[in-house]
Amino acid sequence: MPSPIALGLGAALPALLAYAGPAALASTPANALVAVRKRLRDRRRVAITFDDGPQPQALEQFLRTLDDEAVRATFFIVGEQALRHPALVRQIHAAGHELGNHGFAHRNHLLRNPFGIAADIERGAQAIAELVGARPALFRPPYGVVTAATCLGAWRAQSRLVLWSRWGRDWRAAATPGSIARSAALRVRGGDIVLLHDADHYASPGSWRNTLAALPRILELVRALGLQPTPIGGPAGLTW
Repeated sequence: MPSPIALGLGAALPALLAYAGPAALASTPANALVAVRKRLRDRRRVAITFDDGPQPQALEQFLRTLDDEAVRATFFIVGEQALRHPALVRQIHAAGHELGNHGFAHRNHLLRNPFGIAADIERGAQAIAELVGARPALFRPPYGVVTAATCLGAWRAQSRLVLWSRWGRDWRAAATPGSIARSAALRVRGGDIVLLHDADHYASPGSWRNTLAALPRILELVRALGLQPTPIGGPAGLTW
């Protein structure tokens, strides 16, 4: 006869799969089944996106480089960092870049109480809206982890869930400007969404410096293919 523990696990398994299932689907070609988008409609563009900021010192240098390159990007803002550095959020907005919501606290949704996830998404959206006067239309979950509660919370916040199709793997201590550029853009295709990080709040200390050094090369590789580096451009810019 199965033990009570085994019976309990068996009974809980369907609920666990229903909750965590979107995390598996979001990372596959079936991502659309959980309303997660990873590419752009316009195959002439490549979206340049940054997570985890804003961060003093780092942000000014990223904005300067983007301005020198005449590129606008999408910045997924963490709400707790927005409260610490409100002037930086306004600076991103004033420079013409797109703001997305990265949640209020940068915590893996699989490790959170599901009842708190929707509140965290909404709190992140409110933090941005109060600073720039407009709610973000895009939400990217921390670590790219999507649960059933993530989907519900994004829907309640009237935000489209968006991940990425290319990344620089730039949060690692072992990353270099060369490795970041190769990972992010060496095999880039039209419609890709590229994930980078403009802060090291949740990454290896100083990792943003390698990303900053890699950024001109990433833009060069994108343009060499006749593609235009741009922000995502809101929900209308995403594939459906």
